[in-house]
Amino acid sequence: IRSFVAPEKPVAVGGGWQVVYPEKGKIPGVRLSYTLRSVSDGKAMVEMVVAGNDRERPEMGRGIWVIDAKSGQWISMDATVQGLINGGKTTVIVSRRR
Repeated sequence: IRSFVAPEKPVAVGGGWQVVYPEKGKIPGVRLSYTLRSVSDGKAMVEMVVAGNDRERPEMGRGIWVIDAKSGQWISMDATVQGLINGGKTTVIVSRRR
């Protein structure tokens, strides 16, 4: 969740890709679904939806990555996720800036 995973091939606005992470110890497995929402002023807005990879948790949270469209490097990310820690009882707000 804290790292942006770029698509293997170029994606048009409205297109998307997924990354799946298996369960690791007490941390449940997750599926990150990314959708390119827009590209403007050299910045790509990418929506991220976090879900369990077991399909029992269809959505645990969502956020927005702002990506430099030329370099592919992330600029910022804001997300709210529930269900990854403390037995699924804790909501985590993640904010990253470069």
